[in-house]
Amino acid sequence: MMHFKTRYVVYFLLGLLSTGAFYGSIPFILAPDGSMLGMGSDMLKGSVFHNYLIPGIILFLVFGVVPLFTLYGLVRRPRLHWPEKLNLMSDHYWAWTFTIYIGAGLIIWINVQLLVLWSLDLLHVIYSLYGLALICIGLLPPVRKDYRIQDEKRA
Repeated sequence: MMHFKTRYVVYFLLGLLSTGAFYGSIPFILAPDGSMLGMGSDMLKGSVFHNYLIPGIILFLVFGVVPLFTLYGLVRRPRLHWPEKLNLMSDHYWAWTFTIYIGAGLIIWINVQLLVLWSLDLLHVIYSLYGLALICIGLLPPVRKDYRIQDEKRA
C-alpha cells in the first residue's frame, strides 16, 4: 500500500485557493462595478473602496499568484534568494513558510471583509476554516519534516 503524503493536501489546498482567487478576481478587474459577479458597489459603502478594482487586484496577486508561486516552490524547491529574505522560519524552506503566511493572510482577508461589509456569509466561514486548515496541515510534523532545512544543506 502506498504511503499517503500529507504535503499533497497542502498542494491541493494552494492550487484550489489560487484557482478560486483567479475566478473571483478577474471579473472584479474587468468590471470593477461588480456586475460580472452580481455584486453591486453599494456593498462597499463605508469602505475606502469605491469599486472592486483594488480588492480584485489584491485578490489576484495575494491569493492567486502567491499561492501558485508557493506551490511551485514546494514542488520544485528552487533556490531563490529574495523569498528567503521574507522567511521568518529560516530552519524551513521558504515555500513552507509562505504556506503558513497564506493561511494567516486568508484569515485576515476574510476578517477585514467582515469589518468592511458588515455581513456574514457562509463563504466567510468556509474561507476562514480554509485558512486555518492550511496552517494546521502545514504545521503537521510530516509536512514540517519534508521542508525542514538540514544544517549541512544550509552552508
